[in-house]
Amino acid sequence: MGKNKFEEFLNKEDSELVKIDWDTKKEFFIDKVNEFYKQMDAFLAPYQNKITVKKENHSINEDYIGSYQIEKRILHIKNNDIIFTPIGTNLIGAWGRIDMEGTNGIVKFVLVPENNNVPKKHTHKPQQSIICHPAVV
Repeated sequence: MGKNKFEEFLNKEDSELVKIDWDTKKEFFIDKVNEFYKQMDAFLAPYQNKITVKKENHSINEDYIGSYQIEKRILHIKNNDIIFTPIGTNLIGAWGRIDMEGTNGIVKFVLVPENNNVPKKHTHKPQQSIICHPAVV
Protein backbone atom coordinates (compact mmCIF):
# COMPACT_ATOMS: atom_id res chain seq x y z
CA MET A 1 0.00 0.00 0.00
CA GLY A 2 1.49 3.29 -1.11
CA LYS A 3 1.47 6.51 0.89
CA ASN A 4 -1.50 7.97 -1.04
CA LYS A 5 -3.63 4.86 -0.52
CA PHE A 6 -2.70 4.80 3.16
CA GLU A 7 -3.70 8.46 3.62
CA GLU A 8 -6.94 7.80 1.72
CA PHE A 9 -7.68 4.91 4.09
CA LEU A 10 -6.97 7.07 7.15
CA ASN A 11 -9.26 9.82 5.89
CA LYS A 12 -12.25 7.57 5.19
CA GLU A 13 -15.22 7.86 7.49
CA ASP A 14 -16.00 4.78 9.58
CA SER A 15 -19.29 4.42 7.71
CA GLU A 16 -17.33 3.94 4.46
CA LEU A 17 -15.24 1.07 5.83
CA VAL A 18 -16.28 -2.55 5.37
CA LYS A 19 -18.21 -3.78 8.38
CA ILE A 20 -17.73 -7.39 9.46
CA ASP A 21 -20.69 -9.32 10.84
CA TRP A 22 -18.84 -11.28 13.51
CA ASP A 23 -21.83 -13.45 14.48
CA THR A 24 -22.32 -14.52 10.87
CA LYS A 25 -18.60 -15.26 10.56
CA LYS A 26 -18.70 -17.40 13.72
CA GLU A 27 -21.83 -19.30 12.59
CA PHE A 28 -20.27 -19.91 9.16
CA PHE A 29 -17.21 -21.44 10.83
CA ILE A 30 -19.33 -23.62 13.14
CA ASP A 31 -21.36 -24.84 10.14
CA LYS A 32 -18.20 -25.68 8.21
CA VAL A 33 -16.76 -27.59 11.19
CA ASN A 34 -20.00 -29.60 11.38
CA GLU A 35 -19.79 -30.31 7.62
CA PHE A 36 -16.20 -31.48 8.12
CA TYR A 37 -17.35 -33.87 10.86
CA LYS A 38 -20.19 -35.19 8.64
CA GLN A 39 -17.68 -35.99 5.90
CA MET A 40 -15.44 -37.66 8.47
CA ASP A 41 -18.38 -39.71 9.82
CA ALA A 42 -19.31 -40.88 6.31
CA PHE A 43 -15.72 -41.90 5.61
CA LEU A 44 -15.39 -43.77 8.91
CA ALA A 45 -18.83 -45.44 8.83
CA PRO A 46 -17.55 -48.79 7.45
CA TYR A 47 -15.05 -48.95 10.34
CA GLN A 48 -17.37 -48.00 13.21
CA ASN A 49 -16.82 -51.34 14.95
CA LYS A 50 -13.04 -50.70 15.05
CA ILE A 51 -13.00 -47.00 15.95
CA THR A 52 -14.32 -45.13 18.98
CA VAL A 53 -15.40 -41.52 18.46
CA LYS A 54 -15.66 -39.27 21.50
CA LYS A 55 -17.30 -35.84 21.18
CA GLU A 56 -16.43 -33.05 23.61
CA ASN A 57 -17.36 -29.40 23.99
CA HIS A 58 -14.46 -27.12 23.22
CA SER A 59 -14.32 -23.43 24.10
CA ILE A 60 -12.79 -20.91 21.72
CA ASN A 61 -12.22 -17.26 22.61
CA GLU A 62 -11.56 -14.96 19.66
CA ASP A 63 -11.07 -11.24 19.26
CA TYR A 64 -14.27 -9.44 18.18
CA ILE A 65 -16.31 -12.67 18.50
CA GLY A 66 -15.84 -13.56 22.14
CA SER A 67 -16.14 -17.00 23.66
CA TYR A 68 -18.18 -19.78 22.10
CA GLN A 69 -18.58 -23.55 22.28
CA ILE A 70 -17.81 -25.90 19.40
CA GLU A 71 -17.40 -29.63 19.07
CA LYS A 72 -14.01 -31.29 19.41
CA ARG A 73 -13.54 -34.93 18.43
CA ILE A 74 -11.22 -37.65 19.61
CA LEU A 75 -10.85 -40.81 17.53
CA HIS A 76 -9.48 -43.85 19.30
CA ILE A 77 -7.92 -46.28 16.81
CA LYS A 78 -5.77 -49.26 17.89
CA ASN A 79 -4.53 -47.69 21.16
CA ASN A 80 -3.92 -44.34 19.47
CA ASP A 81 -5.86 -41.11 19.89
CA ILE A 82 -6.33 -38.68 17.03
CA ILE A 83 -7.66 -35.33 18.25
CA PHE A 84 -9.54 -32.90 15.99
CA THR A 85 -9.59 -29.44 17.57
CA PRO A 86 -11.22 -26.42 15.91
CA ILE A 87 -8.88 -23.43 16.36
CA GLY A 88 -10.98 -20.51 15.18
CA THR A 89 -12.03 -18.28 12.33
CA ASN A 90 -9.94 -15.11 12.82
CA LEU A 91 -7.07 -16.10 10.57
CA ILE A 92 -5.22 -14.20 7.87
CA GLY A 93 -5.98 -15.67 4.46
CA ALA A 94 -8.39 -18.33 5.70
CA TRP A 95 -11.92 -18.71 7.04
CA GLY A 96 -11.04 -21.19 9.77
CA ARG A 97 -8.80 -23.98 10.94
CA ILE A 98 -9.05 -27.42 12.54
CA ASP A 99 -5.93 -29.10 13.92
CA MET A 100 -5.57 -32.89 13.81
CA GLU A 101 -3.04 -34.17 16.31
CA GLY A 102 -1.77 -37.73 16.72
CA THR A 103 1.35 -39.61 17.63
CA ASN A 104 3.01 -38.70 14.31
CA GLY A 105 2.48 -34.96 14.57
CA ILE A 106 -0.03 -32.26 13.68
CA VAL A 107 -1.96 -31.57 10.47
CA LYS A 108 -3.71 -28.22 10.12
CA PHE A 109 -6.87 -28.20 7.98
CA VAL A 110 -7.41 -24.66 6.70
CA LEU A 111 -10.73 -23.51 5.26
CA VAL A 112 -10.08 -21.18 2.33
CA PRO A 113 -12.35 -19.45 -0.21
CA GLU A 114 -13.53 -21.66 -3.09
CA ASN A 115 -11.90 -19.38 -5.67
CA ASN A 116 -8.53 -19.85 -3.98
CA ASN A 117 -5.86 -21.75 -5.87
CA VAL A 118 -6.08 -25.54 -5.89
CA PRO A 119 -5.75 -27.24 -2.50
CA LYS A 120 -2.14 -27.49 -1.46
CA LYS A 121 -0.17 -29.34 1.15
CA HIS A 122 2.60 -27.32 2.76
CA THR A 123 5.11 -29.03 5.02
CA HIS A 124 6.78 -26.74 7.54
CA LYS A 125 8.40 -29.30 9.80
CA PRO A 126 8.82 -33.05 9.50
CA GLN A 127 5.86 -33.56 11.87
CA GLN A 128 3.60 -30.68 10.88
CA SER A 129 1.72 -29.92 7.69
CA ILE A 130 -1.11 -27.69 6.49
CA ILE A 131 -3.87 -28.79 4.12
CA CYS A 132 -5.92 -26.04 2.45
CA HIS A 133 -9.48 -26.96 1.56
CA PRO A 134 -11.66 -24.61 -0.49
CA ALA A 135 -15.00 -23.79 1.08
CA VAL A 136 -18.12 -24.22 -0.97
CA VAL A 137 -20.36 -21.34 -0.01
